[in-house]
Amino acid sequence: MTQKRLLGGVVAVNILFTLVHGAVHETIPVVIAPWQSAFVGLTIVVGPLIALGLVAAGYDRIGLTLCALLGFSAFAFEALFHFVMENPDHVAHVTHGAVVFEATAWLSVFGDLSLVAVVGLLAHSQSERNSPTVDSV
Repeated sequence: MTQKRLLGGVVAVNILFTLVHGAVHETIPVVIAPWQSAFVGLTIVVGPLIALGLVAAGYDRIGLTLCALLGFSAFAFEALFHFVMENPDHVAHVTHGAVVFEATAWLSVFGDLSLVAVVGLLAHSQSERNSPTVDSV
C-alpha cells in the first residue's frame, strides 16, 4: 500500500467515524454550539481533505504537517468536550442512547489519534528517505 493511499484511508475512516458520531448527536439529540460544528467541519472533514490534496500534489511536508496539526486539534477538542470538561457534550451527561454516544465518541477520538499516528509514521519514513546516509556523506 502506498503512503498516499494509507493517508487517504485513515482520513476517510476518521471522517466516517466523525459522521457516525455526528448522526448519533442528531438522533439523541445532543446539541452543540454552532462554533463547535464549524470547528468539527473544518478540522476533521475539510482540513484533512485539503491536507490529503496537498500530499497528492507532491507537497508532502506541508500536507503532513497540516494533517498532524488538524488531527491533534481534533483529538484535543473531542477528548476535552466528551471526557474532561463539564458540558452537555460530555458522555456522563448523555442518558438517552448513552452507550452508542460514548462508543462513537471513543471511535472519533481513536480516529483522530490514528490520523496523528499515521502522519507521524509517514513523516518519519520520508525523513529517513531524505536524510543522508553514511555512504553519501
